[in-house]
Order: sequence, then structure tokens, then C-alpha cells
Amino acid sequence: MSYFIRFFGRGNAPTIDALSGLLRAASPDLSLQSATEPMRALIVRDGGDAALPYAEIDVNLPGDDLFEPEIEEFLEWAHSERMHETVVRARDDVVSALGATEFIIAVRYLWMGRSSDEVLDAVDPLWTVLKSGWSGIVHASGEGFYRGHDLILELPTNK
Repeated sequence: MSYFIRFFGRGNAPTIDALSGLLRAASPDLSLQSATEPMRALIVRDGGDAALPYAEIDVNLPGDDLFEPEIEEFLEWAHSERMHETVVRARDDVVSALGATEFIIAVRYLWMGRSSDEVLDAVDPLWTVLKSGWSGIVHASGEGFYRGHDLILELPTNK
């Protein structure tokens, strides 16, 4: 089963090369190994088994095959769900952030027989880099939307 975390960001989209340098500065033992596609890479630990990456990262921009459908999926959900009045403000915050999104960083975690804690901890420096360099919100599969470390809108487990 795949587990994804997405960063819906604003500002100039980072390139894989830029993210690689920032990740290396934040955690010298991690690097991005470029894939065949220019905006895709694997997060690997230096000195570790290159065949066992921790995650696959994609940078999606307006006009890419996944950019608009990713945003539309969550906007449709937000507008179709009946929500308690106290949740409406959080939903409106998420809808506003999705509407202002200029790039999406999608990270698919690769367990490969390792514990979830090991993989999540290995990839954590990427989120520190993204949150310190760009504004936006984070969506974690089966959890919801976060601003910083705060869960601002919980989603059904299938979103």
C-alpha cells in the first residue's frame, strides 16, 4: 500500500537540483538520486543500498498531467462534504491554499521491509527544507491537511 505526503506550495517551484542541495545541507547523509524524468528523484542515504530508496519525489507544476487533477480531487471533496460549522473555516483555509498552489511536491514513501518509523524519520529533513523555504500546506494520506505541524482539516481515510 502506498503512502503519500504532498506539499501544496506557493512561490517559485524548486528544481530537483535545488532540493538536492538543500536536502544535503539539512542532512548530509541524504541525497536525491535523479530519475529518468527531470522533475522526479529518489531519496537515498549515502553509503546505504541505492536499491533501497526511502521515497520517490515528484515536482508537479501547472500544465503537468497530475497538477490540476491533484488539486481538483481535494477541491471536489471539500465542496461535496457536509461539514460542521466549526470545520468550515478550516475547509475554507484549505480551499484557499489549494487555489493558490503554484507547485506540488508529491512524496511516495517506500517501506521495502523497513519500519515506518525508519522511513518517515529518513525523509523528515525534506519537510523541514520545504517548510522553511516555501509557504503552503501539507496533505498526508489518511490523515488530512497540515499547516506546519498542526492538523487543520482531517479527511476521511480514503483521501
